[in-house]
Amino acid sequence: MTPAEKAKAGAHFNKATELYKQGRYEAAIAEWQKVLKINPDHELSKQKIQKARSQKGGR
Repeated sequence: MTPAEKAKAGAHFNKATELYKQGRYEAAIAEWQKVLKINPDHELSKQKIQKARSQKGGR
């Protein structure tokens, strides 16, 4: 992964985290999925998607 890709993935991850905190689970999931398109092995994004899906289901 190039430094530019790493920065882009980090920006998507941070945006997803903020969306999650706001209760905007669908939007957060979409951002974490963008991270996974850049870095398919990003385990924390996979975990966060699962957590957001469980929160969304509980609403």
